[in-house]
Amino acid sequence: MATKTRVVLDLNTRVKVIHASEQDKLSVKQIMKMFNIGKTQVYEILKKKTEILMRWENCGNGKIKRELKKTANEDVNEIVWEWFVSVRAKNHRVSGPMVQEYAKQVAQKLGKTEFKASNGWLESFRKRHQIVFNELCGESSDVNSETIEEWVAKLPFIIQGYGPENIANGDETGLFFRALPNKSLCLKGEKCSGGKLCKERLTVFLCGFISGEMEKPLVIGKAAKPRCFRNLDIRKLPVEWRSNKKAWMTSQIMEEWLTAFNGRMKMQNRHVLLFLDNAACHPHIKLSNVRLAWFPPNTTCVSQPMDQGIIRNVKVHYRKLLMQSLLANMDCTSSASELARTVSVLDAVIWISQAVKKLLPETVTRCFEKAGFFTGEVSSSVENENDQQDLQNCMNEAAFSNCNAEDYINIDKDVQTEPDTMDIDALVQNFRESQKIREEEVEEEEDENDIVLEEKCSLKTYQDAVKSLKELQEFAVQQNDSDMLGVISQAKVFVESQAAKRVNCVQKTLLDYWKK
Repeated sequence: MATKTRVVLDLNTRVKVIHASEQDKLSVKQIMKMFNIGKTQVYEILKKKTEILMRWENCGNGKIKRELKKTANEDVNEIVWEWFVSVRAKNHRVSGPMVQEYAKQVAQKLGKTEFKASNGWLESFRKRHQIVFNELCGESSDVNSETIEEWVAKLPFIIQGYGPENIANGDETGLFFRALPNKSLCLKGEKCSGGKLCKERLTVFLCGFISGEMEKPLVIGKAAKPRCFRNLDIRKLPVEWRSNKKAWMTSQIMEEWLTAFNGRMKMQNRHVLLFLDNAACHPHIKLSNVRLAWFPPNTTCVSQPMDQGIIRNVKVHYRKLLMQSLLANMDCTSSASELARTVSVLDAVIWISQAVKKLLPETVTRCFEKAGFFTGEVSSSVENENDQQDLQNCMNEAAFSNCNAEDYINIDKDVQTEPDTMDIDALVQNFRESQKIREEEVEEEEDENDIVLEEKCSLKTYQDAVKSLKELQEFAVQQNDSDMLGVISQAKVFVESQAAKRVNCVQKTLLDYWKK
């Protein structure tokens, strides 16, 4: 009796088997007949459906047929692949000899003296990751329309089973938190990778859901605890604060955030699909309640919701708050540089949090829709246009009328937010250490400005703060400003409650009064 030849299915066909089972609700027998495969093969595919779908999402043409086998140079391959994805995501041109030379340097760092980046190794590496060098190096700087069409076709299958409240996107951006509009003309387009510009810079990671919900922003600065945070519990800040010497996003910080995010979703009994770009600082890890999905390289300007207006809206709101503060302090300073230094890191952290809260849920939803995430009918929003006009008005009042609000908003558009992907030592270190040792938290002197602010502050106790708030309350009544009166009254109630907790509760005796 002749044995039946086992049919080897490619990746696309395996995905169709999964969809036939889950979407079309076909039985195993019906699937066997449709694809001419055996019963065991169907069960194997359904058992590994999560892994198959992940491979399908991350590979372009679905021609992978068998599992990738481990090789003797697996460590070299992983580091070179991570580098390749990172540089392609930034649209750098990469040739075969460049990959071979980089692989040689990586092998040398790893102590693999016998490794030769031969043409055979390059061909194996190319086939392993479905790389076609002539197509990649020949494409223009524009986004490949075929890649986008293929991605849009895949997207409905990737997000299947997840509601709008459980589909998220996260991305980081640089922020010149003290920049004045009159500096935007010389800073726009200038890449901040270190030096003086970097000192005035923060990295902000934003994450939002299709439903419009935004996570607490993650802010990365230079100092573990700036002077303006000296008496604060960092855990109670309106943002999540992290630090390193360059104020960059690193794989360690990102992994910590992902782990904490997964914990929050687990507590809420939610299973979330989180889309990230292929930056080197975004680790590929498995989590219990968060599934990571990846955008195709060199397409995030079109496919990533954060780049469709969410980050821009946050920056518009932040610049408005910054300009309002500068206008309020102009009479107290003698120069533009002195005016800029009135802004502390604590101010920036609070404004970032407020800017995220000002985002309308429908604005976030529309950005997902613009990126190809179909969400149905959504009412249009003119939030961005109105706020940008308000920002321009603030700039005009501050004598920055010769500057354009658009230039001011995009002043930090090209700021570097992660370590250089060409740094072999950094990539090798990331590979060797699955969990990098936390950088030594050295408290740096963030700014002379923070010291000046501390010296100027005459309030020493909660009782002093209550007196000052009472004066502000009287000022609001005098100005007939009910909104200000409401806010100050709430602050006064809170400060009074804190002051009451710190009063000595020991009951006084009559002798205490006679001693006075």
